[in-house]
Amino acid sequence: RHSCSIVGVAAIAAGLLGVGGGMVLGPIFLELQMNPQVASATSTFMVLLMASCTIAQFIIFGMLDRSFATWYCGVGVVGAVVGTKGAKALVTKLGRTSVLVFILAGLLYGSGALMVVTGGVQLTRTGLTGFR
Repeated sequence: RHSCSIVGVAAIAAGLLGVGGGMVLGPIFLELQMNPQVASATSTFMVLLMASCTIAQFIIFGMLDRSFATWYCGVGVVGAVVGTKGAKALVTKLGRTSVLVFILAGLLYGSGALMVVTGGVQLTRTGLTGFR
């Protein structure tokens, strides 16, 4: 019960803050001793749902350039296939699923650093009025 409440609060916070639920819940799943493969798959599925909702919002408000959307969709599908096959091959070669934990941690730290850098650049260019 305690674990369910922690995950529920984290999911609500992720939704309210606008970050992918996988970024928040992935490390929590690992801390709760969830199998790393299951934690990775679950957090990836949550990111897919969050991204799909965001795309739907952009389509509804007419803010989506279809050519860019098609390009990025194709790149995303290829990246997902390559990443899945690469992770499976790496786990098979090393015989340890802990490598997925390190990959997930690296992605989380990298995306956090990129958010800080791009936010800082935008803040210095436009000031506080550039955010909407």
